[in-house]
Amino acid sequence: MFTPACCNKHGVATRLSAALRFRKWQLLTFLEEIVPQDGCSLPFLGSYNRIADELTFMDERYRVARWATVKRNRFLILTILVVSVLAALSGCVISPRRSVDGSISPTPTPGPTGSPVPGAAGKLYVSNQSGNSIVRFDNALTATGDIQPAAAIFGPNTGLNNPQFMALDPSADRLFVANLGGSSVLIWDGISTLNGNIAPTRTIGPSSGLIAPIAVALDSTRDLLYVADATQGEVLVFSPASTVGSNAAPSRALIITGASVGGIALDAANDRLYVSDTASNAIGVFDNASTLNGQVTSNRAITGADTGLQGPEGLTLDLSGDLVVANGGNGNLGNITVYANAAGADADVQPIVLIGGNNTTLSAPAQVVLNTASAANEIYVADSTTNAVTTFTSVNTSGGNITPSRSIGGGSTTFNGPRGLALDPTR
Repeated sequence: MFTPACCNKHGVATRLSAALRFRKWQLLTFLEEIVPQDGCSLPFLGSYNRIADELTFMDERYRVARWATVKRNRFLILTILVVSVLAALSGCVISPRRSVDGSISPTPTPGPTGSPVPGAAGKLYVSNQSGNSIVRFDNALTATGDIQPAAAIFGPNTGLNNPQFMALDPSADRLFVANLGGSSVLIWDGISTLNGNIAPTRTIGPSSGLIAPIAVALDSTRDLLYVADATQGEVLVFSPASTVGSNAAPSRALIITGASVGGIALDAANDRLYVSDTASNAIGVFDNASTLNGQVTSNRAITGADTGLQGPEGLTLDLSGDLVVANGGNGNLGNITVYANAAGADADVQPIVLIGGNNTTLSAPAQVVLNTASAANEIYVADSTTNAVTTFTSVNTSGGNITPSRSIGGGSTTFNGPRGLALDPTR
């Protein structure tokens, strides 16, 4: 990052013509707008001071040669073009806030839901069940260590009471939170801009039939919100998810008799719902989810001793279509299990990968989310016992007692029983 304070422009001012001083300022301002990204390297430019010195030396040459101002302008334009090309080849981007002529341009609109945007650093939202808060970490795609959140939503206006799993609509910048203690689902629009004691935009409250909402899943294509209720053994469906009002009645209710629902995951493209049952150590697979109503029975179920399921809660699908399960442990040390071909997995099937052991630091893993911006099959895992969010890569091939690739944890994070996660790779 170029730092203007390091360049002593006053030392050369007496030797520069007024025209070139202005051109120099234009070029240096342009260079400052080059924002370093991962893989961005401009060694050919040297330091800020070196650029200033080289411009001064060139000015002396041009002054001696008595070049016309128009040629200086051409030199400036040529220099900017060369720098732009070299910056692009080196993995840099030019700040969208300023154009070459100094005018301000609007921030680009993010891409569609779940689609990574080049240059996006990512935002990670974490719900603290004991702290009744939601904290946001910027630079989420690379964040690690004992770091402070960039923002926190907390206080009486928020209505947060034992918040659990979350769902995010990145294209609408909208966050849905299963609010267990409040028997509600809290919805914040413009979530990436919020901080402090902020009331939710909308609330789906107890009069909607919710008792103990534990997890949420979003079908943005059909505009449906699925809410898992642990006490009732139901998954309630609200429509339209984008505008559902306070205390709106569910459009449908999927009743799973005897189930103790711990988490849900949705494959919207194939209209398939996955439901974890913590008490029965099972995962139910429901086809044609958007058409189901009333008493339902799963089309397939992952269950049995060979599955290794122990209090399954959080669920997600990886890039290969495998099912990733966070096992809370049911009193034992929790772990992550992965099952091949989630759509067809059935009965007492063995996991293709098990991630567990002291090196993993996993104790009571809860919600798990996939990083869709990475081709490395990377997942984020919230753990309320260790007060940490860990990441693991190549989850369908690398298992065992492995060390996380990254881990966010420590006093600065303000974690207090982190349970829910939502990742926005587009901002």
